[in-house]
Amino acid sequence: MDAPLVLSVILNPSEVDAEAHNMDVCRRYPAQFFEMVAEARHPKEVERLVDIVASRLNTENQYEGFGFTHGTSLIDAGPRNTRYKTLGSMEEKLDAQLRLAGLIDAVDAQDVAERVLSHHFIRDIRGNLRAYSTQKIQCIRCHRIYRRVPLSGKCDCGSKLSLTVRRKNISKYLAIAQRVIDEHGLGQYLKDGLRLINSAMDSLFQSEQTSLTDFVD
Repeated sequence: MDAPLVLSVILNPSEVDAEAHNMDVCRRYPAQFFEMVAEARHPKEVERLVDIVASRLNTENQYEGFGFTHGTSLIDAGPRNTRYKTLGSMEEKLDAQLRLAGLIDAVDAQDVAERVLSHHFIRDIRGNLRAYSTQKIQCIRCHRIYRRVPLSGKCDCGSKLSLTVRRKNISKYLAIAQRVIDEHGLGQYLKDGLRLINSAMDSLFQSEQTSLTDFVD
């Protein structure tokens, strides 16, 4: 999907992703900029104080004269891999992110924890819980997919059937989410959301097992 389908010999900055237009190209930040940042003013209010690429579009300066605040002898001298790749489990990555958030005065560590849980972990848990209840069954030998388990309990080829979504896929983030909520004193909304998920899992996995013969007089 990353293979270029069209190659252009002319670079038009106006056609580049708009996110790149927000890059600042000034050599110094004015004192007023820092004062407004300290007051937590909206970025739109301080935009005029900083020279960014967007303000240079369709002029000669869109190609030249880009300033920078820190010089370097080698443009690719930075880290080869991100910490996200070098760290192991998702729990290690989350802990590292929250530790970093706690060290930066400009970052609200509690808000970071809430966003990670609400936008990633809890959504992932709910998605897997929904996928479990609507999943299909797969043969472990011929890989045939069944929407419902055959009455024989086996594939037509005689082999065993296997779930495509398992309980561990749902519960893998539950303990981490609960720990983060407790350690960072997160709000009641997230606590209740996690409690409802646990209740749904108890109903799904811990209910009394019955068979068809139980309903026969």
